Amino acid sequence: MSERVGDVLRDKGIADQGRDSVGFLLGCAIAALTLGRAIQVAEGHFAPEAIAWLAVSLLVLGVAVLFPGPVERFGDRPLWVILGVGLAAQFAQLVTTVPAIYLTEATAAELDAFGWVMAGTAIVSLGAIFGARSLARILFPLLIVIYLLAGVWIIRSSPDPPIDVHVVHQDSIDALVAGRNPYEITFPNIYGHERFYGPGMVQDGRVQFGFQYPPLSLLLSAPGKLVAGDFRYAHLVAGAIAGALIAGARPGRVATAAATLFLFTPRTFFIIEQGWTEPLMLMLLAAVSFAAVRRWAFSPYMAGALVASKQYAVWFLPLVVLLRRTTSMREAVKELARALGVALAVTLPFFLWGPRAFLYDLFTVQARLPFREEGLTFLSLWSRLTGDVPPSWIGWLIAAGAVALVLLRAPRTASGFGAGGALVLALFFAFNRSAFANYYYFVLGSLWIAVAAGSVASPRARSQSGLRLDQAT
Repeated sequence: MSERVGDVLRDKGIADQGRDSVGFLLGCAIAALTLGRAIQVAEGHFAPEAIAWLAVSLLVLGVAVLFPGPVERFGDRPLWVILGVGLAAQFAQLVTTVPAIYLTEATAAELDAFGWVMAGTAIVSLGAIFGARSLARILFPLLIVIYLLAGVWIIRSSPDPPIDVHVVHQDSIDALVAGRNPYEITFPNIYGHERFYGPGMVQDGRVQFGFQYPPLSLLLSAPGKLVAGDFRYAHLVAGAIAGALIAGARPGRVATAAATLFLFTPRTFFIIEQGWTEPLMLMLLAAVSFAAVRRWAFSPYMAGALVASKQYAVWFLPLVVLLRRTTSMREAVKELARALGVALAVTLPFFLWGPRAFLYDLFTVQARLPFREEGLTFLSLWSRLTGDVPPSWIGWLIAAGAVALVLLRAPRTASGFGAGGALVLALFFAFNRSAFANYYYFVLGSLWIAVAAGSVASPRARSQSGLRLDQAT
């Protein structure tokens, strides 16, 4: 009976209320906030304080995902305390710190104005979260507009950041528009050394590989350059869409708070400035969550797009089975096949265009990149304490074990999918040879998506859900 009811609910797009405990959501929120602080301390680079915050985040997240507590034990007050503290702390950091690091075109007056705008945004966010529903419908879109306008200012104030991600994106989009394979190009070495690339990777002042990410990332970035002259505008819009999907999947105050905390995490504009692709990935993950809550049948296809967006996203593939309540192996295989089919459909044409260059840029180059002691990882801490370079397989082994535990213990919900993937990736990054702000930004974004998707219904909402259940059956 319960399985038939679940199928009816999914077919009708009715949200499955009350599936995730407050303790689980509370842990996800704490993990997201502490991780945000970890990448704020030193711009996502190694620092003792940052390592400590990372350790706290991992511990809390592991407990939340693998040992979720019951709803009734705590109520939702602790969750609201954490969300309120998080909002205050994040906006305080946005007001008092510079939002990015290469703002060469920004004046002192503009930086001061940014702080005042963030202070006003904090007030707007309170109205969007705690105000009447009619007011929230006006104020939350205003938050997204503020996010977009602030991002436009960041991009215009930092038109040419000295980071290779910016260079390779611009050159790869130009190559694609000209009909050349972006995986067969080279790009200028803007650093003047090969320390970041490894021996033999730089010749005659050029880095000897092309675009380093899967093609979907390039296709989603290209409109920004083609329409507005800079691919980062596409990333900015993707972040705004992710925020809207987070708030809209399961509308309510918790989801609005989670979306606000995601949009205005302190390093959000730094991520946009640098041109990292994680905002695109979070848009896709938010779409998975939105589909899982509203129209479940679309979620495996969106998950396939997510898997195709970056190499490390492949860890989400086995977790697709968490999106469905059934434990049937046949159904699980079907969902995995749908996701994998989408990923292959997007990726295969570029592979066939030039298999050798494609495999070299996406996999061989990644395998040859050197250990980065300045990365925010426990292996970096190990290296500093012992003087030895730790083996690179540690992160893979830990992540593989985490996948098995998540499949056994995590809730079979959209929230469990997001938080479970966040745990796997957080461990993978923390025990890898390099990891920086963008990687952990994806993890904390995944956690806010999980919090919003798993928002616990009020008694009235649960009663209404029961009425819909009766009607559906």
